[in-house]
Amino acid sequence: MRMMLKIVIPTETGNKAIKDGSLHGIFEAIMRKLMPEAAYFFPEHGLRSAMMIFDMKDASEIPAIAEPLFAGLNARLQLLPVMNADDLKKDWTSQDRQCDLPVRRFPPPWSAELRPNYYVVRDADGQQLA
Repeated sequence: MRMMLKIVIPTETGNKAIKDGSLHGIFEAIMRKLMPEAAYFFPEHGLRSAMMIFDMKDASEIPAIAEPLFAGLNARLQLLPVMNADDLKKDWTSQDRQCDLPVRRFPPPWSAELRPNYYVVRDADGQQLA
């Protein structure tokens, strides 16, 4: 299953890992283990962060992925199943898929009227909704 791993490293831990050289080794090891199809490194809210997209065969792999990041970097992790555009397209074009979307209670178009301190929202028939 395609998964997204988001890694956020606390500033102090990241600074220490850069100075002692362990940051590079930890990321090199995780990249070797995951063989991600994509990896991105970026600042988020002033913290060093990374995002990797990889294929996970079984949930039992989670501890082996997470523990080195917890222990070595005190990292905060998010692990989420994700789809790319081709995966999503397969789902929507599947013959087995029955997609009965619920009828919308308030079909578009809506309108919004600006009043001095609020908005009045009306549905397509002019009924005030809010």
